[in-house]
Amino acid sequence: MHPQEDRFGIAVLSRLPLARERVEPLAEGPPVVSVELPVGRAGCLLMAAHPQPPIVADWSARRDAQLAAIGELAATEARPVIVAGDLNATSWSHGFRQLVRLRGLRDSAVGHGVQATWNARWWVPRIPIDHVVVSPEVRVIARRVGPDVGSDHLPVEATLSIP
Repeated sequence: MHPQEDRFGIAVLSRLPLARERVEPLAEGPPVVSVELPVGRAGCLLMAAHPQPPIVADWSARRDAQLAAIGELAATEARPVIVAGDLNATSWSHGFRQLVRLRGLRDSAVGHGVQATWNARWWVPRIPIDHVVVSPEVRVIARRVGPDVGSDHLPVEATLSIP
């Protein structure tokens, strides 16, 4: 867990034992929480992230830099990688495309249609800014948007297979 006074605190909760929990500071903005999961042959790295929202142009550039930094961290890993969280970016945004390109990550939503997650509280059309992206060797079995759990975001539920 990495609690913060602002809305960028982040935590990873798991039924599986977690190993090598790290808080990875990024040059700008909130850190990434990384944990090793004991799954598959070599284990798996789960990175939980919550970059800054792109409310104004300056913040948008900062969010894109944060997504690129997350992609660079993922690119240093030889084992399977999962990046999950409120990435404050749609799958068609420049920052998101840059994140997946750096490590060859795949958006778990591909093949499942647009699955909008935000804003669960407004009547305006929702957009898909909460994601689970995976390295090429991770197989996406199922993916859906979960029920309202009291947040302004709807959860993403993904069933993955790790070799």
